[in-house]
Amino acid sequence: MPADRFNIAAVCWMVSGMSFILGDAPMTALLQSSIPNHLQGRGLSLLNMVMGLAAPLGLALTTPLGELIGVRWLFVVTGVLGGLICLMGFFSTAVRRLEDGTHY
Repeated sequence: MPADRFNIAAVCWMVSGMSFILGDAPMTALLQSSIPNHLQGRGLSLLNMVMGLAAPLGLALTTPLGELIGVRWLFVVTGVLGGLICLMGFFSTAVRRLEDGTHY
């Protein structure tokens, strides 16, 4: 990215951080309400571990893929896959019933 577009990158980074905050708080509250009290420490620790491992594993997978298909197409493919996963979650009846406690 050219140096004259740093402000655009900073704004995008801020929007990304804010959207993470807006999504993380409800997810944590949902997990706390659906995981039994005696297992909450284990469940939330597992979530933090998986989220912490996502970046190194993602780099290990995407570096060779970026070399193979090109970084531009890698962004396109991962963006489309991420959008499809979001749509699947949006239309999933099991995800909608999580707050009701009838997801078993």
